[in-house]
Amino acid sequence: QDLVPAPDQRDRLSQAPATPVRTVADLISEVILRGRSERTRIAYRVDIHDFLFWLIGHEVSIPIDLAELPANAPAALALNATMTALQQVHEATINAYLNHLRGGLKPSTINRRLTPLRLLFQRLHRYRLIAINPIEFIKSAKVSAVSETVYLSRAEARQLEDACAGETVRDLRDRALLVFMLSTGVRSAESLGLRVEDISAVDGHTVAWVLGKGGARERVKIAPRAHKLLRAYLAAAEIAEGMVFRRV
Repeated sequence: QDLVPAPDQRDRLSQAPATPVRTVADLISEVILRGRSERTRIAYRVDIHDFLFWLIGHEVSIPIDLAELPANAPAALALNATMTALQQVHEATINAYLNHLRGGLKPSTINRRLTPLRLLFQRLHRYRLIAINPIEFIKSAKVSAVSETVYLSRAEARQLEDACAGETVRDLRDRALLVFMLSTGVRSAESLGLRVEDISAVDGHTVAWVLGKGGARERVKIAPRAHKLLRAYLAAAEIAEGMVFRRV
């Protein structure tokens, strides 16, 4: 008898706001927006698209602009139609998908593909749209401690640089980009995002601020030779601001 709520308590309970219904489009948007950088968000979108295509056997459109996913949009309705398929996924389904990925992907890439799926099924389970999280006990693929990265030898790097030895603006750009990447170790995507405003002098050294993984800004020192080639290219292309390595 003591466990029966008092009348005023029952009134408050009946007036409590209901948990909003979460659609598949809502959850996919949440997962993609968890990415800390634009590159990560694009990767999450592609990974979820790949899984849904494998799961249901036909194309499902996920707009690049997530603002295009209101509840009444055709894209959102198409995504919400996949709810039944997602609710039927179990651990064996995830393992079958992993076997599909092992046909041509490295363990590190497979683990990255799993990340947005873990986030998606966690949300489905959190909002009680599925009874059991099928990916909860799926282990990540083992990644070898030995790097499989293939490095250029000095002779190969020199040969590559010699291929850009012309005097056109395009040659100057390509050579400056190549030497910048070789001397700093900065990845291609980070190099292509470099702006003139990101290059400055610190303690007598020329440095560049690049956008690394996770959207963090990192400072790298530019070797004198790389800086000289950069200056020559920027002068020839008459670039004083904005993107450094642009189309010419």
